[in-house]
Amino acid sequence: MDERDMDRREFFNSMAETWDDRCRHDPDRINEILDMLGITAGDAVLDVGAGTGVLIPFLLERIGPRGRITAVDMAESMIRVAERKLPHENVRYMAADVFATCFAPSSFDVILCYSVFPHFEDQPNAARQLAPSLRVGGTLAVCHSQGRDHINALHKTVSPAVARDHLPEAQVVAAYLVEAGFEILRVVETERLFVVAGRKR
Repeated sequence: MDERDMDRREFFNSMAETWDDRCRHDPDRINEILDMLGITAGDAVLDVGAGTGVLIPFLLERIGPRGRITAVDMAESMIRVAERKLPHENVRYMAADVFATCFAPSSFDVILCYSVFPHFEDQPNAARQLAPSLRVGGTLAVCHSQGRDHINALHKTVSPAVARDHLPEAQVVAAYLVEAGFEILRVVETERLFVVAGRKR
């Protein structure tokens, strides 16, 4: 973990206990995003940058008791809040750098990068690094329930720790996925949503 990642982790740890009050996500938009991805009962999902667990209730509704969620975040205080709020037998919480974590090959049906991609230090190679833990035919999605311009403007003002964290245009992110061997399923970039989803070949 480099210095910028350490600064990010410190920032998110400092915000963990008040995060849910400060940062609200529209449930309708979350469901709209997840509808696009076709998550189904029994799926194994990796929630990258899970934070305080905003996606967990929505995912549990879709995967059911036979599915499982692995929620990973580098900020241990954020994960601790998530685990306290949402203790479920089929949810595993991990305080870790997902890019330094070795998951078994083909462990997941879906990998979600929700509201986290701007904070990846090596964005062009993120999909390539995540791909081995995704089964062939599985889905990798980079998504936000806000528009790109809003997200980038917010990061510039909220804290020096994330001021340079930038979400590229959707077509740029799609190109990263293609270069990592994914077939593009969906590209949506509007004032209210950002979704780039690919299927592992």
